[in-house]
Amino acid sequence: MPGLLTSRMQHGCTCFTCAIAAGLLVDALMQALNEDGCMLGAKIVWITLMETRSVRRWAAYNPVTDDTLHDWSGFVSMIVDSYLNRQMSWFPIERLQLELSAVQDLCAPPHDVVEWARIVYTVLEKVHPQFAKE
Repeated sequence: MPGLLTSRMQHGCTCFTCAIAAGLLVDALMQALNEDGCMLGAKIVWITLMETRSVRRWAAYNPVTDDTLHDWSGFVSMIVDSYLNRQMSWFPIERLQLELSAVQDLCAPPHDVVEWARIVYTVLEKVHPQFAKE
């Protein structure tokens, strides 16, 4: 089961990467996905791609709202910075929980924070792989 979840997540990240490059908005995908957990994952993917500047977006507007960007950019940028600049393959969950608590007043359980961080790392591995594939 974990292998299936990982392959679906990688497929989803690939699809979201193509969607942001094509200029789709979160609202356009909201109708297709129609589930809060999936939409949050899509938002995190888009913010990750915006933070890494690895995908050229052809639209003139942001794919997520300013409120969403404010709420999640700190969380995502902590992971992106540690991955790209310090080559860390994981970030302390407690610090990520503290970031969410400070910015969003959200006391998320560790398993949710781990899942959101895993989405960021999956995107990073797709656009900036650290390790060679065998």
